[in-house]
Amino acid sequence: MGAFDDKAFEDECRSLEGWKYTDYLGRVSVNEVYSYMKSSDLGMCTLHPAANYVVSWPTKAFEYMACGLPMIISDFPYWKSVFKDSATYVNPQDPNEIAENIKFYMENPDLISEIGNKNRKL
Repeated sequence: MGAFDDKAFEDECRSLEGWKYTDYLGRVSVNEVYSYMKSSDLGMCTLHPAANYVVSWPTKAFEYMACGLPMIISDFPYWKSVFKDSATYVNPQDPNEIAENIKFYMENPDLISEIGNKNRKL
């Protein structure tokens, strides 16, 4: 969801082999955002380690929790101290690690429900 800021980057993304697996929605209304979240299996918040991100409280992660989604988020020490065992942590600059963790969740649907229910209760 959302728009690309850079047309060249959008074109590059669309030219990649994996784009065919992408359901790009573009901009959607706030109500639609939550509808999509609630029908999703997993929340992703893999921001790169910019100074303003590593000590932030990522609103998106709290929204995922409220929607009952397990999360894969950046492995920033501050985020680990905030979210503890409510998330799976990855190096946001390692696409293979991110892909492995997505695959793990897709192969373990019971874990998706278990962690999602726990996150909703928090």
